[in-house]
Amino acid sequence: MSEFKEGDEVILVPPIELESAYIPWVGRYAKVIDVKTEKGTTWYKIEVNGSEPFSAPENWLKAPEPVCCRHA
Repeated sequence: MSEFKEGDEVILVPPIELESAYIPWVGRYAKVIDVKTEKGTTWYKIEVNGSEPFSAPENWLKAPEPVCCRHA
């Protein structure tokens, strides 16, 4: 089962060895717009701030930290 589903917000974290090619995207929030599993690997089509959608494997994504309650 996939960790993320369509409509979820995720953070893009590609592997270190690929980071130079993806520097502009590291740590950016993205929206999952489609989920597909092929040959045992789950791929997520994501969109970063209106950019051209692209696919990333599950290990390139992480869930945002939950927002804690703020005290007045």
